[in-house]
Formats: sequence, structure tokens, C-alpha cells
Amino acid sequence: MKSYLGVKITCLLPLLMSGAMSLAAAAETAEQNATPVTSAPANGGRTITFTSGAQINAMKLLSTSGGTGERTCDLLSADAQPEPALPAGLKFATDCSLSGTLADVGEKTNKFSYQIRVRDQGGGIAQAPILLVVNPPLIAAVEAVRLTSGGTITVPIYPFRINGGTGNTLIAYVNAQDEPVKAPSGMEFSPDGSISGKVPTSGVNLGGMKAVISDQGGGRVIKDMVWNINAPMTMDVSNVQVTAGGRLDAPAQIVKVAGGSGSIRETLYESDGKAPAVLPDGMQFNEVNGTLEGTIPTSTTEKKYVIRAVDQGGGSIERPFILKVNPPLKLSVM
Repeated sequence: MKSYLGVKITCLLPLLMSGAMSLAAAAETAEQNATPVTSAPANGGRTITFTSGAQINAMKLLSTSGGTGERTCDLLSADAQPEPALPAGLKFATDCSLSGTLADVGEKTNKFSYQIRVRDQGGGIAQAPILLVVNPPLIAAVEAVRLTSGGTITVPIYPFRINGGTGNTLIAYVNAQDEPVKAPSGMEFSPDGSISGKVPTSGVNLGGMKAVISDQGGGRVIKDMVWNINAPMTMDVSNVQVTAGGRLDAPAQIVKVAGGSGSIRETLYESDGKAPAVLPDGMQFNEVNGTLEGTIPTSTTEKKYVIRAVDQGGGSIERPFILKVNPPLKLSVM
């Protein structure tokens, strides 16, 4: 950063410029206006990154200290020419602030280089470069959230597809009156957009909800949320008896699941419901079709297992299953 003293020196301290936006200004504009990504290049200037469509309300581009009396800011072109063109939709004020709504720049990032010159009433002058970067608009789509009544979401669901914008995104929720809302009891909405926890038994407390997606460059998109609360799963299990040394002409259907949400994964466990099932040699459980397949062992056995079905909407159900291998079929000639 370069700074100069005017011909009239009324204070021993020169006017100083800093690249940090004042905390007061940030607090005033954080909720509905741009909170841009900023950086301080080696040359002492500042880079500020916005998102197309960002609403900016008197955002200070810099803060000052030292000097004498009131200060006035001028925006110059990169080569110090007066009254340069700003990104479409923006206005620059003499208090070093920007206001307006950024126009859409399309699919490519646009960069605008300037100089900011500050004068005080005591002849102090300071000048520094500033770079404004305008990214493509924030674009978001939201898929319908399919949940199973009374279930528990152990693997977080992320229904958002987000492109464009600037930096990280945060997601909050509002009701039909645009008032902030929280997740139903036991359910969790994370700021990154993931959904987990206890699923309510109905969608009463989710109706009319909207997602507010915002990024670090002031981009903001509001989308309606669609919640599909499906009936809990039901499970029918058929115990299986086979003959040692025999053969299965076709896979044996041992489990049928109805209800739930999305794809369903069926898994066979030992009787404790924790350890993966160990079936007799030659036999396998097909988790996709819910069938018992393979060759029947020659030795007899009877064993209890647990079948658990888990869906994509937090639903889970389990039932016991018994596999019995009877003695081989013997023929006695009379």
C-alpha cells in the first residue's frame, strides 16, 4: 500500500488504510447482504469476491485510521482515471462503500481492477488497489426427501445439488411466513444441508418449509422443501428346512419387505444381531433378492439368525430366521 501526505500537514499521523471490513458493517449486512470472500494481496490492496445476484447494502470496502477530520473516498480505474465503470448493478459512495444488486455475469467469472483514494480534511491522502471478482450465480436444486415414519436416519441424507456461487454454502430453513424454523424434535438439520436423526411419524411439522441456501459471496437461493413420509416397513420371514446333501432347485425366498423409503438393504446376522452371519458351507444369502442360495451341506445343523432390513429413509426392521438342515434322505429296501 502507498500513502502520501498532503501539502497541509495538520497531524503527525498519516491517514492509514486497512483491508479488513469493519466488524460493525459486517454485522449489519450479514443476514441479507453479501459477506464476501476477501484476501489481501502482497501489494497491500484487497480482493473481494461476490456472487452474481448478491444484494449489497452500504458494504465498506475498507476502514481508515489516523488522519484529520472527515474522509472522502474516490474510486479510480486501475490506471488512476476518475469515474470508472463498476460491475452492473453496483454504486460506489464517498464513504468507501458499495451498494446495489449485482447483475448476472453468466457462466464466467469477471474481474474488475480499481484504485481507491482517500482524502482527509488535513491534507492527508492514501491510495490502494482493489480487485472486485464477480462469480457466476448460485444455482441450487432440491430433491424430495423420502423418509420412513418413526425411523432413524443414521446415514445423513443430502438432498441438495448446488453449483456456481462463491466458497462454502450454508443452509437454513424458514416456514411459509419466512420465519426461521428448527427441525422437529429428534431430527437434525446441519448447516451443510445434511439431514439426520429421528424421523417424525407425520409431515405436519414439515409442511410449507423452505430452504435458504447462501454462499460466501452474498449469493442466496430459496427453494421449497418436499417431504415424503412413508409408512414403516413390514417384514415377512419364512424359516427354511432343507435336506443334507440335497440340492436347491431354485433360490429359496426367505424374506419379503414392504413399505419404507427408497432402496432397501437386507442383511443376515448371527443371533446376536451384530456379527455377520456364518452360514453352512456352500450356502449364501442374497441381500438384493432376500433369497438363500447355493449348495446344501452334507452335515445336519439347526441355527438361528437375525435378518435386518434398512431403507434410505431411516427405516429399519428385523426378524429372527431359522435354518435347519435335516438328516440325509435314506432309502431302505423292504
